[in-house]
Amino acid sequence: MRGDASAAIKSLETLYSGGGDPMMVLQDLLDLTHGITKIKISPDSLKDQSLPEAERVTGAAMAEKLSMPVLARAWQMLLKGLPEVQ
Repeated sequence: MRGDASAAIKSLETLYSGGGDPMMVLQDLLDLTHGITKIKISPDSLKDQSLPEAERVTGAAMAEKLSMPVLARAWQMLLKGLPEVQ
């Protein structure tokens, strides 16, 4: 989310080399982006006890740092990548 494409590609290569499925990585990133956006729009969603504490803390920190335009762009890029990965 910092805009460091080189580091992102290197991370994906590391995951792939370790047996990670690119489709699952993309889906996890979509889930993460959705969760952060949900927290950004509705901070009360942090009260959901079904969320692990680590996800609540990390999600709140990321929602605070990331703007809605950044989250929207991330969502659109990830969605566009789905057919390419398939």
